[in-house]
Amino acid sequence: MTRGRLTIISCEAGRYFGDKIFNELKNLKLKNEIRIVETKEETFANGEIKVVIDESVRGDDVYVVQCMENPHHPKSINDRLVAMFCAIDAARRAGAAFVNLVVLPYPYARQEKKKAREPITASLIANLLEHLSINSIITMDVHSDAITGFFRMTDFINLFGANTILDYIKENHNQLLDNLVVVSPDMGGAARAKYYARMLNAGLALVNKERDYSKANVIENVALIGEVKNKNVLIVDDIIDTGGTMNGVINELKKNGAKNIMVATSFAMMNGKCIDRFHELYEKKMLTLVLGTDAVYHNEKFFEIYPWYKEVSVAPLVGKVIETINLRKPISDVIGKR
Repeated sequence: MTRGRLTIISCEAGRYFGDKIFNELKNLKLKNEIRIVETKEETFANGEIKVVIDESVRGDDVYVVQCMENPHHPKSINDRLVAMFCAIDAARRAGAAFVNLVVLPYPYARQEKKKAREPITASLIANLLEHLSINSIITMDVHSDAITGFFRMTDFINLFGANTILDYIKENHNQLLDNLVVVSPDMGGAARAKYYARMLNAGLALVNKERDYSKANVIENVALIGEVKNKNVLIVDDIIDTGGTMNGVINELKKNGAKNIMVATSFAMMNGKCIDRFHELYEKKMLTLVLGTDAVYHNEKFFEIYPWYKEVSVAPLVGKVIETINLRKPISDVIGKR
């Protein structure tokens, strides 16, 4: 038994990734019909957003695709969030049998705990999604495991980009794996770094960072725990935003005698001065490589201008998970482990 016809609906900012998923599903040669249905996102003069689905989806197994971080998409992350909600609601009201969400990364994931008189916005997003009665949510490398507990009725599927990234490193940078140390840029990422170190048979080091919580994206001090002298280094993190933390970590590693430094991340957002920072580090031969996934869109021109950035695709992983859900099979052998 299957869930029937499989339909991909992409929001504007997620259209590039939705197309990739669709192509991967075609390559899998599913027995069920698979199609991609176009949508129109209309923005009114006052900023309100409406999403219109062009074809019937009645009785379909629908997957709404949205990428929250797309530097080439003109609208804000909040506009993308509203468009995502509208697309889900439109699919449900159009009679879809199942409505699922593919969202990369999970929105507002860094607001997952209360520090003062402030909201837990990651929980608020979960409540809104559950109110829309989605069947499952597929995301990747959610910033905090606590977010999985915000969902009570929806199947929350958290994929890991690590294995896709590891395969690329082993195939393309094998010469840097000798004498390698994996570094976590903060204590919260220790489990991720341990997994990379185990899979690469490498050493492990951690960085303790002191954050100025009165200001966003400001790190006051970093301290290295571990040995990196004369070692090749792989720094692993889930998100690179402004690059402030990573810049400080790379400088600290170089001060402690690190040789070649690579950075791997699932979400290379690279906002603000991040790209300029990385390019300067690359030209000073302090940075060898930044490796990200296509969960964040960067075009071909970007790759030409910045040779230090490489990208791997997680669309095959997402496509395989969608196929498994559609066939009503267990996904434990597909989603990967960390």
